[in-house]
Amino acid sequence: MPHPLGRHLVLLGFVLMGGSACATANDTAGTPDAFPSRTDGSSGMIDAGASPDSGGSSACDQALAGLRFDFEGGAEGFVHSPMPIALASGVDWTFDHWEQGSVTAGRSCISGQECFGTNLDGNYIQCQRAYLVSPTIDLSACAAESRDVTVSFQHNYNFWTGNEGGPKFDGGLVEISADGTNWQSATVLYPGTIAINPNIGSFACIENEPGEFYVDGKDGYVGTSNGWVSESFVIPQALATVTFQVRFVYATGVSSQTSDQIESMAGTEPGWFLDNLRLQ
Repeated sequence: MPHPLGRHLVLLGFVLMGGSACATANDTAGTPDAFPSRTDGSSGMIDAGASPDSGGSSACDQALAGLRFDFEGGAEGFVHSPMPIALASGVDWTFDHWEQGSVTAGRSCISGQECFGTNLDGNYIQCQRAYLVSPTIDLSACAAESRDVTVSFQHNYNFWTGNEGGPKFDGGLVEISADGTNWQSATVLYPGTIAINPNIGSFACIENEPGEFYVDGKDGYVGTSNGWVSESFVIPQALATVTFQVRFVYATGVSSQTSDQIESMAGTEPGWFLDNLRLQ
């Protein structure tokens, strides 16, 4: 049925099955009180415990020394936000659930006490569309030396999969950029293709037309990693600029018939967790 905001689709009715984050015509649910702010204010990206190599190290070596992000005690310059389409929807719904801190609900970060996750206290909400992006990193010295730079990180993911009119997969991917505006997928071996389910019957995500889910139809992390795994990729030298960035983008669709974002988590999965990102 038409939404007061125009082309937004809405969830009609209310059936408690746990699952997707969407809104009804009369839904006034706000961001859950238990969810902390989704923009982390801490800054800094250099591990003070790391010291540059001494004696004869190149400018590239010096630039890379100490570029370690373990997220212990802060976001270390990483920030997150809903994708622009979801942000512009004007609907009071949690489109971004990236958080930094300690993990609960029987799970843990791979090292130390803190990391990033799509919800540190439980499963993710349905109908999410968000990214987590690094601060700008100056790799120009490595480009000048024609040196390859490798990004490595550890992550743990478990996304909902289903078969609603065909196989459907929530999921995420990694992108890199030379300027923070133009992005391309990192050269990693993804396990499958993300296929967002926009609706189940009359229950539908807000802004669910083709193109509204940025990662939909792209190769990405789907299903489960079955625990923490390591990933790495080489940055193309053309992207090794003064303003290099890496970001982690995910989206989730409708996996159960509910119009309540808290209850929607019962039909999803734990989501995506990130720790120990390095450039070397």
